[in-house]
Amino acid sequence: MKAIQVNDAFEQMKEKIISFEWVPGSRLSSNQIASELGMSRTPIEKALLLLEQFGLVTVENGKFIVSTFDLTDLIELYQVKEAIEVEAAKIILEKGGLTEKQLTQLKQIVERHSHAANVDDDRAYFQEGMNFHQTILELSGNRRLCTINNLIRYQNERAQLLNVLFPQQTDSVNEHMQLIAALENKDLDGSIQAISDHTQKTIMRFRRILDSPAFRKAVLGLSSLYGNYSV
Repeated sequence: MKAIQVNDAFEQMKEKIISFEWVPGSRLSSNQIASELGMSRTPIEKALLLLEQFGLVTVENGKFIVSTFDLTDLIELYQVKEAIEVEAAKIILEKGGLTEKQLTQLKQIVERHSHAANVDDDRAYFQEGMNFHQTILELSGNRRLCTINNLIRYQNERAQLLNVLFPQQTDSVNEHMQLIAALENKDLDGSIQAISDHTQKTIMRFRRILDSPAFRKAVLGLSSLYGNYSV
């Protein structure tokens, strides 16, 4: 079996989970997935184990289950994100701050993020928001911070996609600009505050989404989507 088959299975299955096509709590049958994706069971089962490592799948009584989450899970996730981004900001400023090229790179991301918001391009808005946070970590130069982020990256993508599926008022563009301004001014306290404020506002948005009837109907199993892959 080639690694490319496992990677292909992983990518397709990951997208189904992140996009909520496979809803939280659904049981996953390797036979059914193999039939849908036109693959053998072996790469499917190996990909399921990888998805478990990234927190998108759990194993219960020998069955693979799409990971569920609640507000507590999201708070824990964003506490980790806040911790590593604060550390990244500290490292960046300890090294003397961002170069003009790096500042331009971040500002261009925010410009694309803002443009996506103005033209109601939800997918681009989602991608540029993720890109901004990933770039902050990369600019720190700390590979281990990036590794930690990669471990929770797909959980974060699933959470962030809630903002696309269940739109809530968001001011992420301005929140990102506040962090850039603090980094540009080499203001550590301001950078930490900007990261903390963004985290708290993000959690508040998730609280509203999780409390919404639309979320409970579509994602918590009250619709016909639930259990598509039950065995």
